[in-house]
Amino acid sequence: MKKNKYSLSLSLKFLCRVVLMTVLGTSFLCFSVKGDPVEPQRVTLNLREVSLSVLFQEIKNQTSFKFFYNDTQEKDMGKITVNVKNETVERVLERVFQGKGYTYKVSGEQIIVVKREEKTKSVEEVVIEGTVVETGKDSMPIIGATVVLHGTTTGVVTDVNGKFRLVVPLDDEIYIEISFLGMKKQVHKVVGLPNPKPMRIVMQPETVGVDEVIVTGYANIRKESFTGAATTVTKEDILKVSPRNVIDVLQVFDPSLRMVKNNEMGSDPNTLPEFYIRGRTGMDGVKQLDLLEAQQGGSMSKFSLTTNPNLPVFILDGYEVEVQKIYDMDPNRIASITILKDAAATAIYGSRASNGVIVIESVTPELGKLQVSYSFNASLTVPDLSDYNLMNAEEKLQAELLSGLYDLSKANDLASYAKKKNYITKGVDTDWMSQPLQNQFNHSHSLYVSGGTEGFRFGGDVSYAHEGGVMKKSYRNRMSVGVYVDYRVGKLQIRNNVSYDLAKSSDSPYGSFSDYTKQQPYYEIYDENGKLKPELNIGVKNPLYEASLGNFSKGESSNLTNNLSLYWYFNDHLQLQSQFSITKSDSEDRDFKDPLSTSYSSQDNPFTRGELSVSTTDNFNWNLNAFLAYNNSIGKNYLNLSLGINVQENQNSNLSSQYRGFPSAALHTIGHAKEIVRKPSGEDNKTRLMGIFVSGNYSWDNIFMADASIRFDGSSEFGSESRWGSFWSLGAGVNVHNFKFMAALPWINQFKIRGTYGATGKVNYPPYAARDTYEVLFDDWYSTGIGATMKGIGNENLVWEKTNSTNIGFDIGFFNKYSLTFSWYNRQTVDMITDVTIPSSAGFTSYKDNMG
Repeated sequence: MKKNKYSLSLSLKFLCRVVLMTVLGTSFLCFSVKGDPVEPQRVTLNLREVSLSVLFQEIKNQTSFKFFYNDTQEKDMGKITVNVKNETVERVLERVFQGKGYTYKVSGEQIIVVKREEKTKSVEEVVIEGTVVETGKDSMPIIGATVVLHGTTTGVVTDVNGKFRLVVPLDDEIYIEISFLGMKKQVHKVVGLPNPKPMRIVMQPETVGVDEVIVTGYANIRKESFTGAATTVTKEDILKVSPRNVIDVLQVFDPSLRMVKNNEMGSDPNTLPEFYIRGRTGMDGVKQLDLLEAQQGGSMSKFSLTTNPNLPVFILDGYEVEVQKIYDMDPNRIASITILKDAAATAIYGSRASNGVIVIESVTPELGKLQVSYSFNASLTVPDLSDYNLMNAEEKLQAELLSGLYDLSKANDLASYAKKKNYITKGVDTDWMSQPLQNQFNHSHSLYVSGGTEGFRFGGDVSYAHEGGVMKKSYRNRMSVGVYVDYRVGKLQIRNNVSYDLAKSSDSPYGSFSDYTKQQPYYEIYDENGKLKPELNIGVKNPLYEASLGNFSKGESSNLTNNLSLYWYFNDHLQLQSQFSITKSDSEDRDFKDPLSTSYSSQDNPFTRGELSVSTTDNFNWNLNAFLAYNNSIGKNYLNLSLGINVQENQNSNLSSQYRGFPSAALHTIGHAKEIVRKPSGEDNKTRLMGIFVSGNYSWDNIFMADASIRFDGSSEFGSESRWGSFWSLGAGVNVHNFKFMAALPWINQFKIRGTYGATGKVNYPPYAARDTYEVLFDDWYSTGIGATMKGIGNENLVWEKTNSTNIGFDIGFFNKYSLTFSWYNRQTVDMITDVTIPSSAGFTSYKDNMG
């Protein structure tokens, strides 16, 4: 615990330094600007037979001017030839428009193409003035916002004070349109014509709806041009279904994600249900690797069964996290969840993507004044026994008699039957199923604070959740705290998110519910003194007696994460993003058996009664992502490209020990144990992964679209002969609803046909399976020192397991209200990694190899 407190303190100190540097940096960057005379901007051009748009683009490349025109004006101007050297822009434009039906107007750094008017015409004009500011307490002016007459390209830009002055022809109704990068576009009606008062426009930050984009973790792709199979779920959707945890509700929104209920554990809040996306790609079974580890004395928490061959990958804000992190996450902290299912959607994750990818985006602070929100959710968990129809005591005894269990001609059978009949006569009819159950009131609390300006935003959250099971004394309590800062200056943006999560759990001392369904209703629970019977009959233990003792199975886990993200925006279309994450997590599980347990009834030695098993795990992971992202629309062409690198390292250590001989349940700490059953055992593992990827998405006229991606992964978990693997995908699609002939069917608002094919991979076996491993023998010393024995045989030729996926489907939307999605998919796993049995005379019984 000291280690955790130190780590948290260190992170808080780091956060304070970031805030301090932000304040000092902001103060340092405050300076005055003095106006200087503006020199005419000059250009050098050599263009032959080009369109108006090409001419304007070349001028834009050499100056700071922006141009406003429409397709009709460009068509009427025809082809243009210009050959000038170091000439002013005004002179060039005068030559271009000479003798044409159009001319131009200059407003600041904006050049607007307008129709050439007859000098004899007199048009009454109106002057529209106003100020454009951003939302928030300070209402800072927005410099460079575009203000145009709605429906035209006539407009101006705001000055350094956010002010604008627009002169337009007088009309019965006038609307102006205001736009600025990163802000929501607005349209306002001008009131008070013909002498309107100065207007005040307050702009809101633009947020792209989750229904419009697909978040892959490395890029945000327009949903309309995406060919892959993905499902997006919003925070509001999650909270409507269940505010308790995220995992339980995902299958409601996507039928391809299936939960496998654990009937043995029932509604135990400390057991995570198994689930998979689009079927299983690995060998079936209940995580045999972890079970084997537990049998050999390792740590086996129900939440650490990460070698499930069918478990999808979880990405939180760009970083891979364990499923426990998501299970314990407060749903109020989630902005959206995207389930990526086919190769086109997941191939960018390469060797981790065969089972699908679930991308979670957390809530970020909103611009504006300080906001405080509190959320409280409550639910009642009630056991449902309606499916059980068990016999009462009299019916059960009669059934046993009729089945021939008792031969009443024999003295022993007669005595046994008479004893049970006597219990029934006294009124014994025990309802065993109700004994270990309870109605549980569950509740969660969440407090969120956010605010800030355009340059600095902050957010903080604190949450607590209690989730109890229907088995008595079973629970899982989750607590979390997080701090988020977002600093922006110029083209640089810095984000840092620190979170700490703590979970405490306890299994029910009443054991398994199935034990109670097997008990006989004619047995008495209590003796004549009103105390619980240790045994119901000879050799039949009373589970309620065991539950009344000091037996317990408790666990505690903590997770400290710091995510740092840097963004450099070269322009509106190109950005460089770098992310670095550090995660420190640990857990401890303690299982104690009371020395008064009936399992020790045959033992006379009091020093062998009472056992304590302790298992601890310690993890340290770091993850680095760096990539370039480009997106742009050029005419009818839309392009989205990503190029990047990913490097990560995972360090894991576990230790297990067992102690025996405790004087009582009250004295159950290690110091009170008589002896250590066996020497503590454990493992230290370290794995590294490096990936290089390229991903692209293209669409033409929002009709034809294509996706392609390729990734190369190198892992330390493979042998030297096949350390690198390649993973790729291709996809194509057609938005039929955007064809002109679909205008005859206005009730169909979407009709997309899509298809993808690709290869993804996975790693779901213990580290070092491709290498020979040795175990150091500290118990045996030789003259040259300690010895070692071979623990496992490796396979240097082990190659990546891959899944080839084909997906064909369509999406149809009706009346902007209803939707239908159809997908046909086929997945084939090749080079499956599995255990190969060999004769024990080789010294080992199995090794890892590729099959199929």
